[in-house]
Amino acid sequence: MDITYGTALGNGQLDASTSVPGTLVYTPSTGTVLSVGTHTLDVSFIPDDSANYTTASATALINVTQATPTIIGKNPANIIYGTALCDTQLDATS
Repeated sequence: MDITYGTALGNGQLDASTSVPGTLVYTPSTGTVLSVGTHTLDVSFIPDDSANYTTASATALINVTQATPTIIGKNPANIIYGTALCDTQLDATS
């Protein structure tokens, strides 16, 4: 599974399920922003009924791809021919 850098981990990535009531614990946790590259997601399951079920765990790989910045430019101010460009014309941001 791929996500773009800057995407916080959430339900789209941390989506394990079980047929037994209990708690799923993720590492890294919801809201984490991972760096570019391949990462391992871990999930541990703690059953509500520990007398009849054991804990379990699983892993999955996630790939974080580079983000593409957005360049925001305005229409530059008019200048007279021969005038050097300055911050008024070169004012794009990202």
